[in-house]
Amino acid sequence: MLCYLLLLTASTLQSHESPNSVAHPTHTASNSLAPDNLVGKYFLFSSSWAEADFLTGEETRVWLRLGYFRFKQDYRADVHYFLFDPNLNRQGWTQNGLNTPRLGNDPCEAGPFRYNAYESVVSFPDQHFALRGENEIIFQVGDERQTWLYDSKDFWTMSRDYYSVATGRNVFERQPGQKIAVSSTKGFGLISDDISPGITNSPQYLAPAYTMRHWQNFVPTDSNDKHERRAAPQILRIASPGLVTQNWSNDPIDPNPKLWATLVPPSQNSMYFRYEVYGFNISPYSGIVYSNNGNLFNGTDCWDPDTTIGGHKRMWWGAWDAEISRFTGFVWIEYSFEADGYPILGTGVYY
Repeated sequence: MLCYLLLLTASTLQSHESPNSVAHPTHTASNSLAPDNLVGKYFLFSSSWAEADFLTGEETRVWLRLGYFRFKQDYRADVHYFLFDPNLNRQGWTQNGLNTPRLGNDPCEAGPFRYNAYESVVSFPDQHFALRGENEIIFQVGDERQTWLYDSKDFWTMSRDYYSVATGRNVFERQPGQKIAVSSTKGFGLISDDISPGITNSPQYLAPAYTMRHWQNFVPTDSNDKHERRAAPQILRIASPGLVTQNWSNDPIDPNPKLWATLVPPSQNSMYFRYEVYGFNISPYSGIVYSNNGNLFNGTDCWDPDTTIGGHKRMWWGAWDAEISRFTGFVWIEYSFEADGYPILGTGVYY
């Protein structure tokens, strides 16, 4: 397992400060955020951050997380997440026989469906949370604190960098004499009734459309430098079952296809075909969906093996509303291979 630099164990936490030092609220944030109402629910999150050597300021790593907290009694929470190391610039994982559906007319062979490669799965039981005011949740995991604010748009955002209880700031001591400074922390969160509802997932459980907010880096045409870009709200309509033009399964007798695809023709917004593929029921968690999409710069309407190496690869985790049996939103990370060695990174929310 990849050595994780920021989190310390619960026993280490107690050597720095008592769990009671995470202030418990004197009043609940709201009816829906009352501790008793939260018990058994999940806080889904996606986040990204940069690490640098505290003394030199040299950036050493950028990381991504996708996971959840499970609220428990007595202001405790279990945390579980996938940790991604985009610095490795992986092309993504594939499965034998899981190939991209052919929707175009060109006689090309579809490439494999690729999905995000994570470095490790991290779990910490019995961590701590607090509610503050009417729109703030604070989680403490070992030495690390993270603060989430309600955005008034049905999702949460991180309001500050990851914070060390031991140092009193966004600086973590990896080992004696060696400190790491954390910066550029960004994150999105949703509250969910479940992380893996007992369904065989398909577009029928998605809303006709979602709004998206996200952060993503990008490469200007005249530079290899990555710059921050914060996107304006966008309407996401690719999730509508009415726009899915073909479904496909790696087993012809399987009634529950794993891949759904749509081909978006050129329009006034783009001169290229756009291919979008969604992977359901690939993960053991039915709430996880993978996507692989992009413009077809090869001048055809075929997603061929060379094209599938690139494109935008995202891993989504859906917020499930048990009352209406639907995913009301998703948090996601993007980790997409780039031939120039600088992967495309992102974190976002559909709501």
